[in-house]
Amino acid sequence: MIKGLSAATLAFLTLVSVSVQGKVVYSEPKKLTLISEDFGREFELACDSSSKETVLSTHQLNQEYTLRFHFDKSNFRQVYLPRYKNASWWTSDSYQYRWQLEVLKNIAASNKLTIYSLIQGEEYLSYDVDLKGSSKLVKQFKSDCGFRI
Repeated sequence: MIKGLSAATLAFLTLVSVSVQGKVVYSEPKKLTLISEDFGREFELACDSSSKETVLSTHQLNQEYTLRFHFDKSNFRQVYLPRYKNASWWTSDSYQYRWQLEVLKNIAASNKLTIYSLIQGEEYLSYDVDLKGSSKLVKQFKSDCGFRI
């Protein structure tokens, strides 16, 4: 037992640490949610079928940050830049459709994603997302968005 903590507090902390797990959720059409393992910070990939563009949004970080995706099974990296001042969404540094599909391919094929938040090019914070079991969700997202599967 940790000194100074009651059994009830320890039980609560254990419950919280078990229930807050990084995962991928697809509960709303055209929105794939990545939930970090730390405290459940949510990053949402949303698509626009007409432009075939995918944007990344989060209401839990401000626009000072650039976001970078790192996948455990690939050297592929994707950077997301703030779209507009005072907005809560970011766009890929590469607007090419094939790179956006590459992000989705890596989410489906990898076990873990680390999202780094950068300020002036320096890593500031990182968030881990467990990607196991996400391939079916990515397939549904791509289908709903009209992306080639």
